[in-house]
Amino acid sequence: FPRLPTSLALGSPAKGRVSLSRRGFSTRTVCGVDLSPPQVPHYEEDCYGIERDKRLLARRSGLDVEEEMKFSVVQEHLARGLSVVGHGVASRNTLPILSNVYIGTEDGGLRLVATNLEIAVTHWVPAKIEEKGATTIPARLFSDVVNGLPNEKIDIELLADGRAHLKCGRSASHLRTTPADDFPQVGAAGERVTARITQKALRAALDSTVFAAAGDEARPILTGVLTTFTGEKATFAAADNYRIAVAGAALAE
Repeated sequence: FPRLPTSLALGSPAKGRVSLSRRGFSTRTVCGVDLSPPQVPHYEEDCYGIERDKRLLARRSGLDVEEEMKFSVVQEHLARGLSVVGHGVASRNTLPILSNVYIGTEDGGLRLVATNLEIAVTHWVPAKIEEKGATTIPARLFSDVVNGLPNEKIDIELLADGRAHLKCGRSASHLRTTPADDFPQVGAAGERVTARITQKALRAALDSTVFAAAGDEARPILTGVLTTFTGEKATFAAADNYRIAVAGAALAE
């Protein structure tokens, strides 16, 4: 085939000029005024733009696309799980993904995870899984929506355009999501239990030691509570430059 020129000028400057380029853009100038059509808008690389277009293009091209996540869960169970992991959501952060909660299908249920890169909270929720998958949803918005629903079954489906569709009774909502690949990896606890302790004993030990921990971030090691396990006893210790507190608690069988 003959090679097309890079640009082709038609007409005269007085009547206007049209330029055709290899990219397919056209430019028309009349009396020095640019009358070219607006260019295609640029999408930011997020799940609601590029990721959505990738999925739609793949489906139209007949390519294999991973099935969207779809499951059903009781409102009471999901609300309790979001309340538990909500303590791990970052309130002030430079990474927007840390304000989301991870939702993934594992072992026939849902795994909820939230982290602020210092601590991570994981909670499992019983659910009926129809299609496996994972995504992240803004934690506060998701919790507010779920808490406002009646105590009935909630059907949740991840749509191809990157939104999560929630249906409960006569209520229906669409929430924006972010791909789970952007969420920090949080390792699951091992099968072997290191130690067991009752909530009452743990709270009493922490109340007796946390006050002595340093509040100055200049020495981060002193801002925590040292915990050691010896036999059937756990020892908690905290200190700053002026005081030290130690408390012990018996381990549960």
